[in-house]
Amino acid sequence: MCDPCFGPLSGVDRSGIKAEQHAAVKVSEPGWVVARELVLGVDAGHTVTKAVLFDATGRAVGRGSGTLPLSTPHPRWVERNMDDVWRTACQAIAACLAEAGPDTGRAVAVVGLAGHGDGLYAVDGQGRPVRPAIVAMDTRAEPVLEEWRGTPVWSRALELSGTVPFAGSPAALLAWLARHEPGVLHEARWLLSAQSPPRSSSGSDRDQRAGSDDPTIARSAARCP
Repeated sequence: MCDPCFGPLSGVDRSGIKAEQHAAVKVSEPGWVVARELVLGVDAGHTVTKAVLFDATGRAVGRGSGTLPLSTPHPRWVERNMDDVWRTACQAIAACLAEAGPDTGRAVAVVGLAGHGDGLYAVDGQGRPVRPAIVAMDTRAEPVLEEWRGTPVWSRALELSGTVPFAGSPAALLAWLARHEPGVLHEARWLLSAQSPPRSSSGSDRDQRAGSDDPTIARSAARCP
């Protein structure tokens, strides 16, 4: 396996490594030990993706960023191309590692991901987009909210989640898609946010699962009628 940002990873023995330790990772070539003590943080905002590399003391040793364009193909619509999201993240990470110095990627022990909340990223079973991502600034679902206000849906959403939907929340966007783009929901395998990329539960493609630690997805799902 080869990671475009961090270099060759084949033959790495990760046995016995704990997250709280500054671990050394042994690579299969005799006598080659690489110390991994750096933390890479990546934040995908609405318009800019930022990457910062920190050493074991919390000092920033490298920074990079990339601008991500937004699209408004119709009034109230705010979208982004998911392939552009990936490319911009790669550019930000590459610039960050380049600033930190040669071969810095080999010293990265942990990668932390963050992103804008709410919105909706619909992907198929291979993780490919089935439509452009909808970001939280989008207000196309406002008519859905107008129907929900004053109904049991509104009060039940507040009871279950402690808040009510807004136009850019997944619950409202799911309802809008069901009405106007039902084919998207039929084709989509996973509905994600910028903070919840698919992750694999095993090394096998057929066993791949999506997972999310993003609380906005859980809260919004509780609102959806």
